[in-house]
Amino acid sequence: MLLNLAVASALFWSGQGAAPNNQTPAVQKPQATIAAEQDDLPQVTDKKHADELKSDAEQGKKYAAEVEKQEKLSKNKDFQDRVAHIGQQLARIANHNDLIALWGDKRLNPYHYEFKVLKGDDINAFSLPGGHIYVYEGLLDFVESDDELAGVLGHEISHARFRHVAMFEHEASKSAIWQIPIIIASILAHNADVAIASRLENMSEQSGWSIKAEKAADFGGLQILMKSNYNPVAMLTFMERLAARKRFLDPLERTLGIFQTHPISRDRAETMMQNLRAYNIPIQRSKASPSYRVVAKDGFDGAVSLFFSSHKLYTFGGTEARERAELAVHRLNKFFDAVPELYDVTAGDDQIVWRGNMLIAIEPSDAEVAKTTPQQLKRQTLGAIKQSLYFLAYRVWDGW
Repeated sequence: MLLNLAVASALFWSGQGAAPNNQTPAVQKPQATIAAEQDDLPQVTDKKHADELKSDAEQGKKYAAEVEKQEKLSKNKDFQDRVAHIGQQLARIANHNDLIALWGDKRLNPYHYEFKVLKGDDINAFSLPGGHIYVYEGLLDFVESDDELAGVLGHEISHARFRHVAMFEHEASKSAIWQIPIIIASILAHNADVAIASRLENMSEQSGWSIKAEKAADFGGLQILMKSNYNPVAMLTFMERLAARKRFLDPLERTLGIFQTHPISRDRAETMMQNLRAYNIPIQRSKASPSYRVVAKDGFDGAVSLFFSSHKLYTFGGTEARERAELAVHRLNKFFDAVPELYDVTAGDDQIVWRGNMLIAIEPSDAEVAKTTPQQLKRQTLGAIKQSLYFLAYRVWDGW
């Protein structure tokens, strides 16, 4: 974690490789309009404060030049437009609203934010002092919605807004500060000196800076998303999905990149859930990420199947298959959003029931499509729903 503070004011998350891209692009806004919105920054009248912000901008510009010498900018215009569009909306919120800083500079620190996409499969993003924010192509392939991307960008904006690099430099010993440029150069070259990295990371953990900075950026991102049109719950789903992915990496990969410097912990996820509840935001994962959503897919001869993530739950047959499927989607999403216990879902008379409420009614036409009996189909459906619920509960609670 200290590495990302020293380098950039924090990488949100990171992983190796990419994942399928299922997101829905945001409606694009003319870039000239977005830039004009950022030009209207609040005036900073205190000279010392203004000088500090100017120093941040100069430092960030210097580091950005190094980044762009070492890394290649993406040639994917759609990626760049998407990041800039969402990022500038959130930057305007950060520049014009008071935010609670759990750790960092509590003043309103406005910057001219710049958002750029870097070529590469890393699931990674980082911010430099003064509002220079970079996102790798791999992260854009991994996010499942504009809401999740907004959560990442809100987190990075918060690191800049709360001036976490400046705070790190203020609290670090002089013997550590002089090594910061070395670390920047080595990380950008993807070959950070292990001894230096380990020593500074240990200093970070012992001082508590990493925990403070991460929770502050999480809470800052949440506040920004609450003032936007994006779903704050996506910050939680992104956290959970990345933690689930980490479990399938080999031991070496789990110690590299942001998994080393930006650990994803159950404590962070639980804190995020507590904050969502404190602001009366329903934790409806189905509205933030397709991985947590039941969807209906058309099959042969008018049949319609329901899937939760990649797990098939049920297939409706008959002339009203589509209508019945759409009603079931609504009920099942509410069910999975609640993350109930396995014993809460049971088999009733020709139906699957949750706390006395019908989830799916088993019809003879459905059994005909499945080529089985209604009783057997009921048992299969109960098993499929419980299996999906088990994997969901593991991802949400027990897999950290």
